[in-house]
Amino acid sequence: MTFYSLVLFVHVTAVLGLCAALSFEAPSLFHLRRASTLTDASRSIEPVAGLPFLTSGSSLVIFFSGVYLAIRMSAFEAAWPKVTMGPCADRAAGRTDWQAHAR
Repeated sequence: MTFYSLVLFVHVTAVLGLCAALSFEAPSLFHLRRASTLTDASRSIEPVAGLPFLTSGSSLVIFFSGVYLAIRMSAFEAAWPKVTMGPCADRAAGRTDWQAHAR
């Protein structure tokens, strides 16, 4: 197995991990909207103990392995790396209000 194949495998595994983490987070948001007491809300805020660690770790692995893969493919002249880097730069700058950007 080449190093490129290993990085590609890690990249795809991190994407699957991020999808799994978000699939745990989505139902908790629905339960949080229906919570009427503070106790109900606190149970819905963090359904799995390590979820923030998994999402942030997966995002970092996706970013750095994606940069490596794009460098190896010489893909920075194409449009898709530039489109991908926009939301990454916004998130790194702390701008996560996508509704405000859409207006």
